[in-house]
Amino acid sequence: MLICVFMLAWQSVASKRAFSATSQAYEPVPLTRHKGHGMNTFRYLRRIHPILVATFITLLTLVVFPGSTIAQPDGGPVESARQVWIGHHPQASVADIALRVAPILWFTPEEPHVLANHPTPSALPCDPDGSSAPVVYYRRVGSSSATLYPEDSLELAYYFYYLHDYGAGCHSNDLELATMHLVMHATRDGSPPYVVSLERIVGHAHGSRWYENVLDLRKPGTDDTSLPPTLLVEEGKHAVAPDRNGDGQYTPGYDVNTNVTDAWGVRDSFGSGYLGNTYAAHMTKRRHDRDRWMADAQGRSSQLWSRSHRSAWFALPTRTYILRRMPLACLVAHVEVRDRDPNPGCGSMRLTQLLEEKDLRSRGKLSSFWHDKLRPNGVQFAIGLPAAHTGAVYGIALWNPDMIDLPRGWISFKSVITLAGADKGNSNYADSTRSPHDFPWVDLIFHYTPSLSWPIAWYAGGGLAGGFPRTNGVAVAEAGLQFRWHPRFVGAVGVRYDQWRKIVPVVEVGLGGR
Repeated sequence: MLICVFMLAWQSVASKRAFSATSQAYEPVPLTRHKGHGMNTFRYLRRIHPILVATFITLLTLVVFPGSTIAQPDGGPVESARQVWIGHHPQASVADIALRVAPILWFTPEEPHVLANHPTPSALPCDPDGSSAPVVYYRRVGSSSATLYPEDSLELAYYFYYLHDYGAGCHSNDLELATMHLVMHATRDGSPPYVVSLERIVGHAHGSRWYENVLDLRKPGTDDTSLPPTLLVEEGKHAVAPDRNGDGQYTPGYDVNTNVTDAWGVRDSFGSGYLGNTYAAHMTKRRHDRDRWMADAQGRSSQLWSRSHRSAWFALPTRTYILRRMPLACLVAHVEVRDRDPNPGCGSMRLTQLLEEKDLRSRGKLSSFWHDKLRPNGVQFAIGLPAAHTGAVYGIALWNPDMIDLPRGWISFKSVITLAGADKGNSNYADSTRSPHDFPWVDLIFHYTPSLSWPIAWYAGGGLAGGFPRTNGVAVAEAGLQFRWHPRFVGAVGVRYDQWRKIVPVVEVGLGGR
């Protein structure tokens, strides 16, 4: 607007100058100046008054409409993970943010869903609008508000539905999930006043939080994150993992920088039946540029991400999917969903069960207790035999597995509540200060283990036995193997040494959180 005002002023001055020159050319007698310089002053004011008027109008506009001259439209191109949205007003549209961080999906050339000519990903059966084109759904977790305000956190869940899960353990219906964690805040210097930052990208894998692929963008050295975020999709099984620089390769410690040891990664070999104890590079197949999909920005792609850092290998994808808000019909429990028949030789998975597991539909009381209370805290319950050879000592072990996350393992905390013990005549207690009347007692033990997600992993540690509720406890040491044959089922076999029982076996079987 300032430019327009000054252009008008310049044109006005130029016209005045032309008119003055023409008048002087046809003026027969010059004006006398014997009465001082008043006439010169008058002529000077006539020449500069358009500039004064233009300046006055400009100042008046700045005072009355400050935003119309200095403020840029809210939003603008995505610049970095720390600035996916900038604005001068303290509110942002969740739908706009969802488009800005909608992921690029990168499949393998042999993805069975694509080879079967299915839309990839497909529209949910509960979606009344449907679509013959690929569809990705999003939902704001924890709030139904369509607007984001300063100091608000925003968790956007993106859902990818596939008609079938292929390969080992195949089944009908497959609903996968990735989450983007963002926050809106006011900047310190006020330029721009408000910013929405992308803080974490989480690729979920096979329904267990132990396997999550987490890229924490709050950690230093993550400024090279390619935007829009790229997710590598596991062949046939469809688990997702962040691809930080969009090079089509999964690199532990770079693409995933949190819980690296237990992160699932991208195991394209899993569909062929090869699982492995931990991720290895040969499990991920090579990917090609043509197998990428991104959100349809309706012609805004070249402008929206024009300033953002992208992979040096590829430009934005040419294939697009429809980005759609999760329909209400998929969230309402009384809406029936017709399941697809499984492929020959595969099992059947109810879509309503998947919707419940992804927190889209309400569960029963027992299932809600498990997911809401146990899984978030990572607590494991196990019935154990702390001294199995006595035939009479048993108790309950309570684990808090993910207490401390180390670069190459975990420090876990376990408390063992021993409920009952041997008779007075048992030889195991003949030389000890412990008697059956001292039960129950509590052991507090710390363990180190390289992994909490591996099917089999060793552990070792120590702590205090029998110190609570009495104070005459002794130091103990314990080592063994822990098992996880399903995200919900855990166990441990080992040995423990203490002053009272010397070396005794430890056997625990139970349920695991997360």
